[in-house]
Amino acid sequence: MDVDSKHIKTIVYDDTDDILYITFHHGGKYKYLKVPQMVYDGLEMSSSKSLYFRHQIKNRYRTEKVRE
Repeated sequence: MDVDSKHIKTIVYDDTDDILYITFHHGGKYKYLKVPQMVYDGLEMSSSKSLYFRHQIKNRYRTEKVRE
């Protein structure tokens, strides 16, 4: 899903495996592992996606860069 954010371009959540995919405007795409549905829901509903990401997701979940 495209989002209105200064830093985040898209977010996609795989609820089968609890993986959150985030694509940033700078071009990087990352997956965040074992992210609970409620954390994704919070990100989706947040008025500031970048701020929510920085405080609730960044450095809290195992992260892998997605190679395209």
